Amino acid sequence: MACTPKVTFGAARWSRRVERVLSRIPGSAEFMADWREGVTSGRLALWSVQIDGEPQGGLVWDVEADGALTVLAMACDGSHGASVASEVARVFEGMAKLTGAPRLRFWTRRPGLRRMMAGQGYINREIRPGPMWKLERDMLDGQQ
Repeated sequence: MACTPKVTFGAARWSRRVERVLSRIPGSAEFMADWREGVTSGRLALWSVQIDGEPQGGLVWDVEADGALTVLAMACDGSHGASVASEVARVFEGMAKLTGAPRLRFWTRRPGLRRMMAGQGYINREIRPGPMWKLERDMLDGQQ
């Protein structure tokens, strides 16, 4: 019987390794300087994505002006078999319930992530050139 890898998160600092992992995101060059500046200045949050306790990736997120908990960038090495995006959504849903955030938002250029998040109730609210999707899930009074 195969074991499903355990996905956890922890606070992280900007590093070359984080930048290398995030650079795998299609179109990341357009945003990398903003992510770096945002994380190092404290304007954006950076989490380490850990698979079975080992740091394998990074997650840049923010609370936007409209109160949405927003995943701006997410990438992992060695995440085969781990449901990283589903675990991120689960954790962010819990945070929304605790904080009363009105919605969760994921920005992505990955069609697979768009399809997977649609299956979890996320709606594409915008498409930008590239394409880039803005996937959202409203949290009714922070409870869903």
